[in-house]
Amino acid sequence: MKKKNQLGSVLVLLVFAVFMVSVLMVLLTGADVVEKIHSRDQASYDHRTLVQYITTRVRQADQRGMVDVRSFGDGDALVLTEEIDGDLYETLVYCSDGYLRELFVEAGLEMDAEFGEEILPIQRVCFQDENTYIRVQLTLTEGEEEEMILSLRSERGTMR
Repeated sequence: MKKKNQLGSVLVLLVFAVFMVSVLMVLLTGADVVEKIHSRDQASYDHRTLVQYITTRVRQADQRGMVDVRSFGDGDALVLTEEIDGDLYETLVYCSDGYLRELFVEAGLEMDAEFGEEILPIQRVCFQDENTYIRVQLTLTEGEEEEMILSLRSERGTMR
């Protein structure tokens, strides 16, 4: 009788151990799935935010002579000019050190690319001025490439 009772106890412990291992495997698999979903959602958020950010910045500055593209740092910069209290200021949007950055300076003032405010992580951005539109080519952090064409509603040329 004692041997039968010990065998029953061992069997109960074995079933409990199998159950606990199963629970642990389900939890680990679930955690991995949650991590993958989170990273996919973050990449999607970054992508949508980058596109919307650049589009909004161009739309806000879309006036005669206020949107331009020029070399800055190691690449191109979108240059958005605005007049504040009679003085001209430029907002430069560019990529440096793995981030899309924005730098607000007085027009004509030379600054280093490292001084810009980090917006979102990105591998590369290329701006091309095509006269009536701006072509934007983005390389996201995962290497995915995106191209946008932003039509300019204002006339080209100098502001004054």
